[in-house]
Amino acid sequence: MQRTSGKYSNSPFVRYYQNNAVLQLIVALSSAFVLFHFTITIMRIMRYPEQEILDSVVAYTTLPALAALKWKVWTVLTYGLFHMKQGVLSPEPAFWAMFSNMLWLYAFGSVVQMLIGHRHIMPMFFYCVVMGGIVYLLVQYVPGLAVPAGRYIGGAQAGITGMAAASLTIAPRYRFYLTPHFSIPLYVVGIIFGVLMFLYSGMQVVPLLLIAGGGLSGVLYVLLLRRGYNLAELWYSLFRRVGNTVTPREEAYKKHHYRRDEVENAARRQKIQAAQRVDDILDKINRKGYNSLTQEEKDILLRASKESD
Repeated sequence: MQRTSGKYSNSPFVRYYQNNAVLQLIVALSSAFVLFHFTITIMRIMRYPEQEILDSVVAYTTLPALAALKWKVWTVLTYGLFHMKQGVLSPEPAFWAMFSNMLWLYAFGSVVQMLIGHRHIMPMFFYCVVMGGIVYLLVQYVPGLAVPAGRYIGGAQAGITGMAAASLTIAPRYRFYLTPHFSIPLYVVGIIFGVLMFLYSGMQVVPLLLIAGGGLSGVLYVLLLRRGYNLAELWYSLFRRVGNTVTPREEAYKKHHYRRDEVENAARRQKIQAAQRVDDILDKINRKGYNSLTQEEKDILLRASKESD
């Protein structure tokens, strides 16, 4: 990126990207998909056993069964970043599932972003992902709904379903205009999306409840926002606190620079005084000759000549 007058070029695309949280989220999810499956591919090329790939990569990023969760609680969040085929022991890529999810995310997310602002996209998506993951784990306490220990789930379905439910809650009469005279109601798009999610889950109860948990979270997010509870502020305040813990405080920053400036100024003053002393010695030589110098003055002149060399 080019720099102009010490600042980054403020091109139209940069401004569009900075204010388009849906596009930022799509880029982040796509990058995570590539990184996840690139790592698995490299391990396969290096002939790692499939079980070792599951144990070292998949088990630390996607959501396991409740019995295998143990202390890896962060997977309740990270599973929404990494798409893979569901219900298989081998972590095969799910490119078309990821690709279609990004299209749905763009469709529903754009509606939410247009109606309530881009600052709600990231918080809403990840709240829905987390709540969907929590529901997925909790329902496994119900007899007969336990998930096999070797099964992992990954994908953004809960977050996208939450975005779809939120858009329908905000503007149920919204229409997608494909041409000036032809449009599709938002609820029709929502029904199509719901049917596809139902089929994608394999009509299994626990994955369906994960998706339903994400959808319910999207509805609750909008209802709370209408009542004046802005959950996005909790999200951004958390990131500000984290940023403050890893960023030096302003007082310490100023103190550090004050001490550094003191040292630099003292060195500068000494250098100026030394130069003035040499000038005085040279003036004395011009007036009285070299033999008039004291031994100290000769030493100063000698040091000055060596430093200039």
